[in-house]
Amino acid sequence: MEVTIQGQFPLAATLTILEGVIEKYPLIVLVHGSGPIDRDSIAKGMRMNIFKELSDLVVAEGFASIRNDKRGVGASKGDYFEMGVHDLINDAQALLNSTQT
Repeated sequence: MEVTIQGQFPLAATLTILEGVIEKYPLIVLVHGSGPIDRDSIAKGMRMNIFKELSDLVVAEGFASIRNDKRGVGASKGDYFEMGVHDLINDAQALLNSTQT
């Protein structure tokens, strides 16, 4: 399911849960390393799709997952080239906070 996470900038994300089951799940938050990659780990000229595959795997094992496009990448707002490591930490914290219920 497509969601928007509100941090300093709106971040486009995908929350994935096992279809047809309504209950609470343990959640895995997938956090990117370096580079301008989207929520599926796809970069310009390099279609890795690692986060999509990891998400599918953990959901099949009974977890939920959430992953986002980095600032200024994909459907997320902001400018990738103006952020630093602390911005990435803040975005990961916003992603985690959005799932607390």
